[in-house]
Amino acid sequence: MHKNPFSLQGRIRRAEYCISCFAYLFVYYFIWGMGDGRGGDTFMIAVSIPILYFALAQGVKRCHDIGKSGWWQFIPFYIFWLMGARGQEGPNPYGPDPKVAPYE
Repeated sequence: MHKNPFSLQGRIRRAEYCISCFAYLFVYYFIWGMGDGRGGDTFMIAVSIPILYFALAQGVKRCHDIGKSGWWQFIPFYIFWLMGARGQEGPNPYGPDPKVAPYE
């Protein structure tokens, strides 16, 4: 999350993913709370796009940590599996183990 948070490459741990999810939800509801409630405000939509991309990028990296393609995050309720599943030990095709090499 701290290094290349918008990158689709690499792996992240469970804790980092959970923090990212809660940060995304907090910022999302804060931004939409500033709007007029109709949801059509162009500024709110423009600001929401990078935030949504951040959440998707973090989901891709978490899927990579458990050895799956990033497309798996689009399965309904799979986010809860990502929050609890242990990552693969050692390197996998998506990168080194984040527990061993957290910032490589």
